[in-house]
Amino acid sequence: RDAACPDGVLVFVAPTKALINQIAAQVYGTYHAHFGILTDAYRYRALSARILVTVPECLEELLLSPAHRAWAQRLRYLVLDEVHCIAYPAAGRVWEHLLLLR
Repeated sequence: RDAACPDGVLVFVAPTKALINQIAAQVYGTYHAHFGILTDAYRYRALSARILVTVPECLEELLLSPAHRAWAQRLRYLVLDEVHCIAYPAAGRVWEHLLLLR
């Protein structure tokens, strides 16, 4: 827990749903009470979790949504797994945008 922000959120971003599922299983096993997942196909406690596992496109959507502004204010830590994807033309735009948003 972060004493300075007891309701803060850590977001773990990975580039593919396959990696998200792998990471989600590990996080859920240890932090199940605080865990959430968000992909275009599946949502579980996405806005109430303290640890959110997601793909770049879904995080971008959350950060840009006026309806989720309060959630975005709670974001304290951002882990970008496989950030080298920024070099790929198709996916790189979203990764770069995430870096600029936070």
